[in-house]
Amino acid sequence: MRLGHSLTAVAFLVITGIPGSPLHAQGVPAYPAGYAMPAGMSYGMPMPLTSQGGPGNGIHGGTSPIDYGGIPPTFGPFPGVSPYMNSYMQHMNQDGLWFQRSNRLPPRYFANVDYSKVTTRKLKGLVGSPHARSYHEMVGGSDEFLYFNYYNPRDASDTDHAEGNGIHFEGGWWNPDDSGFVVDFLWTGRATAVYDAREFVFRNFGDFTAQNEWALGQGAIPLGGEIQPVWQRDETVLLRALLSPPDFELTEIGDLDPELLFQKHLLNLAGIPVDDGTFEGVTIPWDLGFQLRYHSESIATNATMVFAPIIRSDSWKVRPTLGGRYLYTDNQFQFYGLDSGTIYGGDGDDGEGTPNLKSHPIGDGIDDDEDGIVDNAGSDDEGGGGAFNQINFNTDFSTIINSFVINQVESQLAGPEIGLRYDLGRNNGCRLWGHTKLAVMVNQERVRLTGDNIGLGTDIVPGSFDMPTRPNSTADPASFFIPTAANPNPNRFSDSKTDTHLSPLFEQKLQAEIPLFGSIPLLRDCRLLEHATFRVGATFTWINNMASPSQSIVWQGHPQRGLFPKININRQAWWLLTTDFGLGWTY
Repeated sequence: MRLGHSLTAVAFLVITGIPGSPLHAQGVPAYPAGYAMPAGMSYGMPMPLTSQGGPGNGIHGGTSPIDYGGIPPTFGPFPGVSPYMNSYMQHMNQDGLWFQRSNRLPPRYFANVDYSKVTTRKLKGLVGSPHARSYHEMVGGSDEFLYFNYYNPRDASDTDHAEGNGIHFEGGWWNPDDSGFVVDFLWTGRATAVYDAREFVFRNFGDFTAQNEWALGQGAIPLGGEIQPVWQRDETVLLRALLSPPDFELTEIGDLDPELLFQKHLLNLAGIPVDDGTFEGVTIPWDLGFQLRYHSESIATNATMVFAPIIRSDSWKVRPTLGGRYLYTDNQFQFYGLDSGTIYGGDGDDGEGTPNLKSHPIGDGIDDDEDGIVDNAGSDDEGGGGAFNQINFNTDFSTIINSFVINQVESQLAGPEIGLRYDLGRNNGCRLWGHTKLAVMVNQERVRLTGDNIGLGTDIVPGSFDMPTRPNSTADPASFFIPTAANPNPNRFSDSKTDTHLSPLFEQKLQAEIPLFGSIPLLRDCRLLEHATFRVGATFTWINNMASPSQSIVWQGHPQRGLFPKININRQAWWLLTTDFGLGWTY
């Protein structure tokens, strides 16, 4: 073995020692006919760009300067210009040894589209003032109500997580060294969560089709608004007539007893405690409708540079990322309430009205008096009877009180982000990948609060059914201003605030891509799906210092004292979870 190596070395020295013997790794191709190598040039050097004369040939006639219609003047033999050059070459040292990685692949372009199932975090916080009296404390009643609902306040978390449907687009390219550029866009649609107190009240509503048809014939209008459930529409036509001018409770409704409708449809739903300017505060009850809503909508886009891997193996690689992100969110807390404007029970039979009293039996869901109505309104003892007395603001208006509060928080966030992307699997097979990103976002927030009729609608002068109409008419004025034809919404209010601050962001994504369709007989014949991959994954985005629409309200209500709900920004963490299903293509 040693002799063989020595002979090889000797042979090399002999050949190189012969005068005039050129050494070439391969033969040098001749120049095209009619061309000669310019003076001062050698093989491997590019041709100069200056024009020069040349003899005639099949491509250029005469001795005119060479134009660019044929072989470029920069054309030269290997290694000047070669189709075998690498588009990517990398040298690295591993365990003391040097390695070279190279390939001749072009960039790989990709495009993905996904359906996104969207979930957002629950709202938090008591809907109302924590310092005001409960309704039980305000009007009295059996101690048993301490264990049952009696117009109790609700928590914003009763709306649960807002859910919706969105769409996600992603595209970009990968370079031969596995670096690349990614752009994506997400629209979540309008995610919604609803709490309706009437869904938790036990009722047997029966069938009053004949009376309903009679009321429609009289031109009665059903209770409006989206808080009206389908199963209640028949009888509420009659109820509307009983609570509307000109005759109110005296409206003729055939053989049906008006009091029966009140017992059936005036419900022990929920209340909102508020500061009304007194030391103890009050709780506002709603007996026709009480609904909380949470709406959330987001638009997000970002551009990300993905660098060459810092950790690599045959099926595993980790790459750092750097990019920028923009995110718009619209989060809304909404309350809708409907009250009859009626007091009932207590000592109303003898003409002595009790302010704000709405009597109900214990809400146990049991029809104790077996009259077909569960938990009749009008008495704290089911079946005990009781008077229903309307508090008329004005004979030109219905006694029904429509109340609402809408608090909208719009946030626009923008800023840089860094992260890591990790891939498991090969590009042309099943692949699992994900990323972890951190960002510091500039958050510009705008909070807008609007509403109407937040206050006690059944304030009366004790001993009568009259309502004071102005703050100076009595020592203890009623809550609401009286609507008129010129001003039908005198108790409406609004407030707004803007602010700019920093919000940290964290995002975690996991995605699986499976070349599924090429293995399914019918689908693989579809040109759109032949080379597509099936994608499934989830993305969790967490942002801190976001204004909470439910916890940024100061609950106060007494319009005649100038007390309306207002904004006091309270910031909490907010998160968004998307579960994605879609298709991807690589070209």
